[in-house]
Parts: sequence; C-alpha cells; structure tokens
Amino acid sequence: MKEASRVWTVVVNLLYAVPMETIFRAFTEPRHVVSRLSPSDDIATEVIEWDLRPGGAYRLGFRFPDGQRNSVIGRFQEISRPEKLVFTWTWEAPDPHAGIDVGHRPARTTG
Repeated sequence: MKEASRVWTVVVNLLYAVPMETIFRAFTEPRHVVSRLSPSDDIATEVIEWDLRPGGAYRLGFRFPDGQRNSVIGRFQEISRPEKLVFTWTWEAPDPHAGIDVGHRPARTTG
C-alpha cells in the first residue's frame, strides 16, 4: 500500500530594518543570492542559471566541506516587486520537490 503524500508548510517571519526593495534584491540578484540561499557559511554556493521572470528557470550549485556537490533547480512562479517572490525548490535526485514563497511587507510601527 502506497502512503499518501504529505504537504508541509513552514512559515518563518523575520524583521529587517531595511527597505523592502533591499530584501527583494537579496533574493533576486545573483550576487546576493549566493549568500542568502546558501545552507551555511561553509558551503560554497554558485548561481549556474538565473532567469528571473515568471516561468524562468534557475539552478544553484553547492559544494560541501567534504567535497560533495549538489544542485537545486527550480522555476520562478510569481514575481511582484518588491512584495512577493514565489519559486519552486528541488534538490536534484534523490531529494523531493519543495516550493518557496517569499513575501515582503513593511513592518507595522507603533506610536
């Protein structure tokens, strides 16, 4: 009997004291992406392909400290500058598919 697939949602809320455009660029400009989307500081990350438009593809390469290499591939699904960026995230085989939805909004200020 085949087990039903599960969909997991992880929500991370971070507050940055910078303009929304700065955060958007951190996720969309290759020179920033290599640090923003790297799993850790000791993993070298490179942008192999980057076509930032709805339907456009990207590919990131990762070199781990033990010399192992792996890549993430995906497609940009929605781009609404600077509020939203939606893209798929798939580690090349054998890892499963995942989707990423990055939303930006101004922080609420008090008094």
